[in-house]
Amino acid sequence: MILTGIYSLFSGLFGGTLDSYLLGTASALQPGDMTWPMLLSVLGITALIVVLFYFIINYPNFNNFGSWFIFLAINAAINFVVGWQWLAGHMADGKMVSVDPATGLHTPLPIYENDLIMFGVANAILSIVLFVILSYCVKWFSSNCSRAPF
Repeated sequence: MILTGIYSLFSGLFGGTLDSYLLGTASALQPGDMTWPMLLSVLGITALIVVLFYFIINYPNFNNFGSWFIFLAINAAINFVVGWQWLAGHMADGKMVSVDPATGLHTPLPIYENDLIMFGVANAILSIVLFVILSYCVKWFSSNCSRAPF
């Protein structure tokens, strides 16, 4: 439950309605907590890019802050797009609605495109934090990039 609350910390960026939707409480068409799949995608993408930088590319000229920062920015950009488009797909599929119990009519939730973009920003911020943490955990095992970022 603590990990799913991470996105609630960013609800000021993307709004409480989207936060409720992510937790599965705002729409009957979206049962279940979406934060776990989101967190797993952020962790997976970030871990993949960290492994790519420190172990697969592992080029001696990349043993500096600039090269590390480029990979950090690529990671943030990918996670931004994944978070934004994941929810944009839900919006396009018409899942972001509430159902009136009396009439059964679907009413769109007050979630807008800029809320989805701001969720992408929150995803990018989270991925940056994870990238820094994972970098400090694995950099010591890299043969050529053990001094990146510092």
